[in-house]
Amino acid sequence: MEKVQKTRNKGPACTQCRQLKLKCDSAQTFPAPCTRCTRTGSKCLIDSHFRREKRQERIERLEEQLLEAKQKLEGTPRAREASAPSIGSPEVRHRPSIVEEDFSTFDFAQFFEDLQPTTLDDITIQPQTIVELFERYYLYHHSRFPILSSPSITFRSSRKWPPLFWSIILVSAKCRQHVALYSKLSQPLKRLVLSPEYLSSQSLEMIQALLLLCTWAGGDDRSWTDLSWTYSGIATHAALQMGLHRPEYANDFIYGSKFDDEIILSRRKAWIACFIENEMASRRIGVPCTAPIDHTILEALSSPASTIPVKLKQQLQIAYLSYRTNTTLGNSDLSPAGVLQSSISAIHMFEKEFSLMESTSGLLWSPHEEVLFLGSKLNLYIYAITSSNVSSTQNGRHSNVDEFIGPALATGLKLIDVANNAEREISSWSVHTKESLIAATFFLLMLRDSEHPLVDLAATRKAIGQAWNTLHACIITEHDYLSRTCTTISYLSQHPLKREGNGFALKTKSRMASSIMWDTIRRLKEHFGLEKPAQSLSERLAAASGQTQTTPNGTEMQIFPDNLSFDYGGDLIDWDSLFTELGDFYVPPQFDES
Repeated sequence: MEKVQKTRNKGPACTQCRQLKLKCDSAQTFPAPCTRCTRTGSKCLIDSHFRREKRQERIERLEEQLLEAKQKLEGTPRAREASAPSIGSPEVRHRPSIVEEDFSTFDFAQFFEDLQPTTLDDITIQPQTIVELFERYYLYHHSRFPILSSPSITFRSSRKWPPLFWSIILVSAKCRQHVALYSKLSQPLKRLVLSPEYLSSQSLEMIQALLLLCTWAGGDDRSWTDLSWTYSGIATHAALQMGLHRPEYANDFIYGSKFDDEIILSRRKAWIACFIENEMASRRIGVPCTAPIDHTILEALSSPASTIPVKLKQQLQIAYLSYRTNTTLGNSDLSPAGVLQSSISAIHMFEKEFSLMESTSGLLWSPHEEVLFLGSKLNLYIYAITSSNVSSTQNGRHSNVDEFIGPALATGLKLIDVANNAEREISSWSVHTKESLIAATFFLLMLRDSEHPLVDLAATRKAIGQAWNTLHACIITEHDYLSRTCTTISYLSQHPLKREGNGFALKTKSRMASSIMWDTIRRLKEHFGLEKPAQSLSERLAAASGQTQTTPNGTEMQIFPDNLSFDYGGDLIDWDSLFTELGDFYVPPQFDES
């Protein structure tokens, strides 16, 4: 009876006791405090306390999320300083700089304190230089293409695989401060990377070394033939052979392999990087991408919780859309030249996709990614304007030229403007961004030469001059491909090329969107008489000039201006090899603003 009475006197347990699943005695002791949660009367004090704590935790968590979002939009102090516009810039550009890993506080000197001098062939670098260059790589290059692990892990693995170690050194030495080291390392590293000993090793480090050279060191030296596409092909085939495209099934390709999550992530990043590099290097020379689209690529694109770095995913998204555009419009199996016939509907479709990507992801791009995007978008308009299989209006002009020339010009001008405002950081950009800038410049030169009524000549000339200044500021070694490009732009800006028809007809048709570049090279070769092997170099150059001089036999011949000399040394099959030497003609071209 007593036990029943005790049970009847119990009231409902307090909230906190129920949550903690405690045996509450508040009803028995009412109105005295509960012995478990200090409940007094109808108010549980500990319940209120926990509620206040939870409310405070939610507020603090919200503040942390807001702070994190603000940091993503504003970027780190180092990133803001690097991307700050130059003094006097007409527009202050606020670009987000998403940095997932910040190595500005990493103590490189302490980590590398036991280093010894390292030698490749007859080139020896001291520990202090190694520390400086590794730090430079992680501060200025790694964040733009984050395919390596932390400095400590990368250093240990690179010491076991010299090609990766020396590739990092070469990429970091690509600056005016270490230009002598960069020039010396080019050829020895080329031999090291292509040596059978390492090519047959099937190591992740070997693939990473090739990818670094594709991204930063391709074709930048006078004596180094551009091997970017070759390197990307080797890396892609090696990655397939090692099973990097199937990161969860490594044991199917490497017997007995047991990789932890970190190694699997590194393999996944390497395969994604292989696709990005292959697509961009292929686009540059106008050939189809040889890296396949597979489940790993599509999963990385679609998964919102992807573990790959944000920068890498952004570049993958751009490369994937570029791949689809170039494959559809420039590599059609229905056309001998690869150019898709009656492509206007496909062009409209891709134009909408580019607009969607820009509106949804554009605010998260740094200038580096934005230039890559604009370069890919410009390729779309190049297909639209230069395609020979389009309908014509009564005046003979292509109907879709008038439709697309406006957005095409705006895209080219915007690309050059973004690069020009990021001049302080462009020296550490990939070769692909610089190639996008070069392609945009030559596209504007073609628009100017076409004399189309919808082309704003004043804005076009101004943009060409800005592009020249930006490219010239990136020159590291004498007579590298950027210096040759600047010289060529100087010449073309003062001597327009004659183009047939409406000004957009191309003699080169099968090089996808890069046909404009190759068409310009072809016209320059014809202009200078370089396709006439019976002539000597002096006769070819003299034939292109308005001046004359007397030959030994008493006849008169034209000569080329003294301030621009050419030393032709081989077949012009590559843009980087357009001219092996173009003298010291580094005077910016004069552009008429009127």
